[in-house]
Amino acid sequence: MTVDKFTMLKNFGRFYDEKDLTDSILSGMSDGLYFISLARQILFWNDSTEKITGFSSKEAAGCYCFDNILNFSYAGGRYACDASCPLNEVLKEGRTVSYGAEITGKSGARISVSAVLTPVKNSAGEIIGAVKIPTR
Repeated sequence: MTVDKFTMLKNFGRFYDEKDLTDSILSGMSDGLYFISLARQILFWNDSTEKITGFSSKEAAGCYCFDNILNFSYAGGRYACDASCPLNEVLKEGRTVSYGAEITGKSGARISVSAVLTPVKNSAGEIIGAVKIPTR
């Protein structure tokens, strides 16, 4: 018997609050993951992102990308949060973008990461933000 994704989630909903289940799954991922709104505000920051960066979700949530808590830069040191920011492409064109970068962790150490940015759409197909997945 094949069960579609909706039916599976509906069945889970009998035992768990949907938001709690989603938060639990996203927080428990081994990859970093955080959600950025159209206003470029960080609204979700999982445990693995905290381990990679040293910044807690309490420190990161509510910050804006342009606050530069991670100081993203491309190989060679070129600043990544300017007009060439990959988030621009994701939010405007709806494409997934992958790139290598360096971030500054809370300790001040530079950390090499690979990052994937993917648009998040609502049920009407409109882009409402993006998910960034940084991995070491």
